[in-house]
Amino acid sequence: MSKLPLLLFLAAAILAANAISLEQIDSKLNSIVIELAALKKDQSETKAEIGETKQLLKDLKRDFQLAFSKEVSKRLECDRISSNLTTLSNGKKYWIPAQNASISRTWYKAKEFCEKNAMRLASPKTSEELELLSQKAASHFEDAGFWVSASDVGQKPGDLRWHGGDVLPRLSHLWFYGPYVSEPDVNSQFSKVCVYAKPSAKLYDDPCGASYSVLCQQDDACIFD
Repeated sequence: MSKLPLLLFLAAAILAANAISLEQIDSKLNSIVIELAALKKDQSETKAEIGETKQLLKDLKRDFQLAFSKEVSKRLECDRISSNLTTLSNGKKYWIPAQNASISRTWYKAKEFCEKNAMRLASPKTSEELELLSQKAASHFEDAGFWVSASDVGQKPGDLRWHGGDVLPRLSHLWFYGPYVSEPDVNSQFSKVCVYAKPSAKLYDDPCGASYSVLCQQDDACIFD
């Protein structure tokens, strides 16, 4: 057998082997390039996530500091107001003007006055509480009435509600009832109706623009455990 065909065969075999190796190497390199690209993308996304996390923590820290500052301010304001309040036997605290110094205002102005001083209009929802508050007010207001929180402001005409949303029924035993006049008796179709109390420990209604004494109650936000 001639040596030339054998040499050609070996040469072809070597070239074929080299071709396979080169293809494998090229494929491996492509895989590495793809993996590196994916890793770079992951690193970029991780970096972005770290940046977002840092910003979130920064925002949370700012919000916490703001909330803490507001809480401290609220407590200081509540403490300041609390020193001027009277605690009655029901355990609740009220602001009652000094004797013969009652402040007569419309319901709106009375509500505004209480809220500006971290309080709210009183809400005597039981006979016992209304009696207790009326007795205390009687020694300060003589025969004058004082506003309570109930009204139909922000509600349908005649839908009377206390501060917080509890309904004050028209047939409640808290209303004054007499042989000639029974409360509530204001035509709510023509005017917003607000509720006031008298030393008689009964509730009456009147247009919110009328004037009665101001009596405030400690706001729930100032009651800390």
